[in-house]
Amino acid sequence: MENMISHTNELVEKARRGDKDAQNDILETYAPFVKKIVRYYGILLNREDREDLFIEGLLALIRSINSYNQHKGNFDDLTFIAIRNAILDYMRKRRTEKPLEEYYEDKFDIEEYITLKTEIEEFEQALTPMEKQVFALYLEGRKIGEIAEFIGKSYKSVDNAMQRIKKRASEFFKK
Repeated sequence: MENMISHTNELVEKARRGDKDAQNDILETYAPFVKKIVRYYGILLNREDREDLFIEGLLALIRSINSYNQHKGNFDDLTFIAIRNAILDYMRKRRTEKPLEEYYEDKFDIEEYITLKTEIEEFEQALTPMEKQVFALYLEGRKIGEIAEFIGKSYKSVDNAMQRIKKRASEFFKK
């Protein structure tokens, strides 16, 4: 774990000094993380708006690189907060551009939302209580180590739970 943090800190320092390869490595590494956050917060938005949120998230990631100070905390945690806040700010700003009713009329498909919500609820019924808790925390953007610490379980048991959840999700959503 210490090696991974050290490697991340080295990459961030190189990127801050203008190393484009280091910046690209960070962007490639964290792009799936940004997508997860966008998928979570942008579930009710159309594809174009989710793409806008993704770009906002990447911009927040770049700003995190430039402003990161390793003495003020973990890069992953600070970056998650910066990306989440940038996405939420962007969504708030978009809502105020026109009346709220128009925003949801254009973007919100109630049938799709109900179908998705029903599918997720059905999927969660197949999970054990611990898996439900791990799944909920994972959707919040927490990492396995953080989840393990939060619920008081070993890293390995949470990792195993995540593997079971992923397998069940793969099987469930193939239907």
